Amino acid sequence: MSFLLMLFTIKIIVSIFFVVLPFTQANANVMRKFTTLQGDSNILFHLYATAIVALLVSYGFGAYHAYQQYVLVSSVYVGIVSNGGASAILLMEYFKQGERKSSAQMASPISIIVFGAIFVGCVFSAIWPKMVIAPF
Repeated sequence: MSFLLMLFTIKIIVSIFFVVLPFTQANANVMRKFTTLQGDSNILFHLYATAIVALLVSYGFGAYHAYQQYVLVSSVYVGIVSNGGASAILLMEYFKQGERKSSAQMASPISIIVFGAIFVGCVFSAIWPKMVIAPF
């Protein structure tokens, strides 16, 4: 298994269990406890889960190519943009914590670290593609 294959596989599995399934299965009342969104509709949660599935399709193609020891740069760039953007937004929100109403609405330091680590892994993959597809 290569670094890139491991990175994409972990991202896919974690996203399915901690984002896609909860956001498609839980009702709006449950999800509002963990987010800052208001309203009675599940539509925003379902739309977000659908967008994540679209990203996971890209990561799936990247994992398939990494298994064949080829770097699919489009999947790496998707990882850079989505995880870099997510970690930057969450980091900014984390530093605005004085404006929070409750601790449930705060950006989780664990989420910032996870998204940041995947971002760094994707940047590393873009800079050194031959290293990240070599089996270890």
